[in-house]
Amino acid sequence: MSEYSTENKRIKVLLTNDKFMSGDINIVGFKRLSDFINNNNDTHLSLTNVMLNGKSHSFMMLNKNNVIGYFEEND
Repeated sequence: MSEYSTENKRIKVLLTNDKFMSGDINIVGFKRLSDFINNNNDTHLSLTNVMLNGKSHSFMMLNKNNVIGYFEEND
C-alpha cells in the first residue's frame, strides 16, 4: 500500500515538436487539471504510464518549456 495520496488524471500533451504524448499526472491538492498547471511552480511535470512515439514508459519527467498544450483525456 502506498503512503502517498494520489489523484491521477490521464492527459494528452502537445509538445513543441508537434508530437503528442499521453500519461497520468498526479494533481493531488488541486481540484482541476488547470489549477494544477497554473498554480504549480515546478519547471517539470512527472508523468507515469506514458505513451510516446508508440512506446510505453513507466515514468517520464517533462520540462514545461517543451509543452504547447495539455488536454484531459476522457475516461
